[in-house]
Amino acid sequence: MRKPQMGRWLPGVVICLGVMLWQSQAMAEIRWIQSVGQAQQKWNNAGKPLLVYVTSEACIFCQKLDHATWMDPAVGNLVNQQFVKLKVDGQRNQAIAQQLSVKAFPAVIVLSADGRVLGRRDGFVGPTAMSAFLQTVTQSKARSEDYLPLATARSHGGDDFAN
Repeated sequence: MRKPQMGRWLPGVVICLGVMLWQSQAMAEIRWIQSVGQAQQKWNNAGKPLLVYVTSEACIFCQKLDHATWMDPAVGNLVNQQFVKLKVDGQRNQAIAQQLSVKAFPAVIVLSADGRVLGRRDGFVGPTAMSAFLQTVTQSKARSEDYLPLATARSHGGDDFAN
């Protein structure tokens, strides 16, 4: 009786598992829009909430959010499926940071499709808490007084948000 030869098929299995792992991570990677104008255009057409991630290059907690939270497959998939995603450097785009009332980095602000604030988180938020927050805001109803100035510009075709 012949013994099975693991040496022949084991490398193939390892390669397949590696490809599957790489694909699952690639699917979860958030595809941030870096241009405010492009994000605004997509937001106008998508009918989805806008997730604005205001960050800074020198911010340690922003780097932690990038590596621990945004790279989490569950968070990445949720963000990619449910939101238009804009990543803004708050130091370079101070006008946007001011419009969004950002006092510290990182800041995550979610606006409804019609421009109302659905929620915000300031500072580092871990993957589990971020998933819960994002699921909650997609189901919440914002009050009319929660409109931001940029939402008015958006709904009237202005460019305040693009400055």
